[in-house]
Amino acid sequence: MMGLFDKQNEKMAEATYDKDIKKYLKERNGKTHVLLIESFANLTAFSITADDKYTTQINNILDHMQSDGYEIIDIKINSSEHEGALGNQAVFTLVTYK
Repeated sequence: MMGLFDKQNEKMAEATYDKDIKKYLKERNGKTHVLLIESFANLTAFSITADDKYTTQINNILDHMQSDGYEIIDIKINSSEHEGALGNQAVFTLVTYK
């Protein structure tokens, strides 16, 4: 069951996809392309847990890409050593797609 924040994160990801991401996707032409998404993960977790914000938003973006006919080939994730002002760590998600 999705919580209130999951729905907010989902709506934010939909808006981000339409406004900021879609314009950078290459036309479907059978060639391999990449998309680098910079986001922030929560550092306040003191145990192993799923990051609800990151997971919801990235999954939503991937769903939209696939609905638009793109094939996801690979996903790689890396994080920075530096945290943001709000205690969040930058996470870089590299999506390889066709």
